Amino acid sequence: MVVPVGGMGSSMGGAPPQQVLLTMPYLKAALVAVTIVVIGEFAATYFNEAISDCLTPLFGILVLRDVTQAGQCVLCLGVISGFNCLSDLTSLILILIGRHYIPGAKYFFSTVCYGDVQVYDPSTRKTKTENMELCSWQTVVGNVCIVLGVLTQLICCRLSLKIFQAYQREGMNAMLDEYEGEPGDGLRASAPGVADLPHPGAVAGVLDKCIFVGGCWIGGWTGGTSRMQDVARNSGSSKPTISRHCGFKGMLG
Repeated sequence: MVVPVGGMGSSMGGAPPQQVLLTMPYLKAALVAVTIVVIGEFAATYFNEAISDCLTPLFGILVLRDVTQAGQCVLCLGVISGFNCLSDLTSLILILIGRHYIPGAKYFFSTVCYGDVQVYDPSTRKTKTENMELCSWQTVVGNVCIVLGVLTQLICCRLSLKIFQAYQREGMNAMLDEYEGEPGDGLRASAPGVADLPHPGAVAGVLDKCIFVGGCWIGGWTGGTSRMQDVARNSGSSKPTISRHCGFKGMLG
């Protein structure tokens, strides 16, 4: 089975499927939410997560720029948003276990907390442990943005795949319609059907009028059975030979 994957914009630049038109407003809202999350991550100095998450709105602009061509890159948007969802989820787990940004889950919404940090001392060229303040309003904003990032990226991924499936179904239906010849002549008009085959009785009637006499195929015989036997005896043959190819007369090479 041939499954259309790439280049699944609407045929002939027409309107996209109805399912796509219904889903697009929700995708726009989800992309706006992701953009707000990215701004919050930059404000919280969560730069790694912000740079990764900003790819989703960038690809979203390509999808929303021309809805009739959304099928060309909506799959890429789904893949990127799905990857960013997993990346944000990994960051959230590291935050909760105290390995990233804050000491642990109990300081998730705290603006004041302290933790041990490895600091490099250039004078001794060694690292030493110092107890420093880690929590602030920035960590609170960043932690909330990480949670919202997981949710919004997941929504973008789900909606993008839903739009992709709608274009895929439209492509499959177009292929089936072309094969069956519903919108036009298609392949069905060029292929012989049951109605184009000759009737068995007509074939038998033609075969009754074809004989092989004296090295020649004689078609269109109208002399009857007794006359066929007379011609066969005069030609030296014991009985006439009926040909399966009765549309011509000629000498055998």
